Amino acid sequence: MPRGGRRPGAGRPRKYPLKEGKPLTPIHAYTSIPSLSRGQGQGQGQDGGKPLSLSGAPEARMGWETLEKTPGVVVSSQAMVEPEKARGWVIREAGPKSVYAPWTTATSTSYAGMNKYYREYRRDSLVRSCIDTLAFFATNKGFETELEPAEKVDDESRVESLLEKYRFVEDMVDRVNARVHLDHVLRIAVIKAKVFGKGGFEILYDGEGLPERLIPLDSTRLKPDLNAEWRLTGFTYNDKKGFYSPQEVLYFANHMFEADWEGLSDIEPIMDPLETRRTILAEAMKEAAKVMWAGIGVHTVDTSGLTDAEAEQALENHRQQIKPGKHIITNQKISVQLVDLKPDLEKLIAELEYLDQEIIGNFQVPRFLIGREKQFNRATAYAELEAFVNGPIADIQRWLRRSLEDQWYNRIVQIALKLGEKERPPIIVKHRWLPISTADYAELIQASSQLADGISRLYGQGLGAVSKDQASAFVKKLAELLGIPETEV
Repeated sequence: MPRGGRRPGAGRPRKYPLKEGKPLTPIHAYTSIPSLSRGQGQGQGQDGGKPLSLSGAPEARMGWETLEKTPGVVVSSQAMVEPEKARGWVIREAGPKSVYAPWTTATSTSYAGMNKYYREYRRDSLVRSCIDTLAFFATNKGFETELEPAEKVDDESRVESLLEKYRFVEDMVDRVNARVHLDHVLRIAVIKAKVFGKGGFEILYDGEGLPERLIPLDSTRLKPDLNAEWRLTGFTYNDKKGFYSPQEVLYFANHMFEADWEGLSDIEPIMDPLETRRTILAEAMKEAAKVMWAGIGVHTVDTSGLTDAEAEQALENHRQQIKPGKHIITNQKISVQLVDLKPDLEKLIAELEYLDQEIIGNFQVPRFLIGREKQFNRATAYAELEAFVNGPIADIQRWLRRSLEDQWYNRIVQIALKLGEKERPPIIVKHRWLPISTADYAELIQASSQLADGISRLYGQGLGAVSKDQASAFVKKLAELLGIPETEV
């Protein structure tokens, strides 16, 4: 019996190309990188770039394994896509591989089931202020790109000639950065990395193979995949190993001191102080606010001679008559004992200040930037701000720059110069952060110091002429002046 069944010719390769028809839309979607075409897999087919189609092939039986065996067909992507209308034969990307299915909403106040680090960022004002301040100062001044020769060249004239030749690459990088809003993406990347220890963004490509969008991914579902040689082979997402290739994700890891591509959360070391602080704010301070202005009365009502129902009704009637500052007239035998509870608010406030210092010190953020400094002067604030910029901010910018140059700019250069994956380009793109000058904030610091000193004297720890709401208004104004996220008093 002939191979392939009884039908004559079954199992042998096709002698002639498939008939022409309407453009093919793949059935099974796995990736979002273009493109699918006939011939060389670069948008130009052996038949002169005409649309690829299959005649009479039922969709239920058509799959990638069958299509890959078709003569003259090269499958370079398995995405669910639509043909490009202008040219007809180029299939563009169809959208993100990840599905929008958030495990919590931005308006939800139920913290059950949330990631424990994300939960603290959501509900603790101090944690959010510190992380947002780090992200703001690290990315606020912006950046610029700069071309450099891939290899050292001593002749300056040759360097200038080389850079001028490839100036279009720098222009392309700048256009892509503006299109994907890279400045905002980097700010979100810092926040995600500080909260979860890592942050990833799915890269969507356009028909020319250039990045078009960056979609933030759930860091709790994203895990890097490594081979035995410690090389990144892809990313697991939603427990699907190899769901993303390395070229499909822009990835940032916080404190990656191992070669496992996993980072550490900055919230993890302060979980105990956060729990203690929340207990004081949610329980101790609330209870103190209820009893600090008046004592507690213990009422003893004589219900002898009454049935259980009558006694319960008598107690309820008496309870309804009790109102602060009101006299109660009754002919029943009632005795009242007043218990004056005096909560030690000073100790509670001192404990809160200690916990605040522990949390703020973990993030290395100056206290006056988040409204936690009672008094400060210009000299002290200037020194703290300079140490802050040259310390944690410079460290954040360093690992962001390295991640971008390795994962982002190198890929765009390869695409712009149409180089193979293993080909080395003659030029590279460097990421340059614009310098942060502490002198820019000197006048603001001086003015804020004077305002803070005056408002502190007027507030007088709650005994002065200024109320807490007025003090909160000052903190809000101070945040606006310094350009930092608003905090609470």
